[in-house]
Amino acid sequence: ASRKRPALKYWFYAGGKESEKMLPDMERMAGITRLSKNAAIQIETDLSGKHQESAWATYFHHFLAFLEQRMAALSGQ
Repeated sequence: ASRKRPALKYWFYAGGKESEKMLPDMERMAGITRLSKNAAIQIETDLSGKHQESAWATYFHHFLAFLEQRMAALSGQ
């Protein structure tokens, strides 16, 4: 019997003030990832976010919640 493959899940975050190209580059990568029929994508942006730990720390708990949901889904298989 074949098992259905679990959906791949991707979480993207970028700050608008990290660099001039950060948000467009992240959107382009998410677009490429969307081509996979077996992918779920979550994108978070902070237009005032800079390339620094304090900005990333603001969203880290969002990533942990995303990861926790993924782990719970995998353990339920």
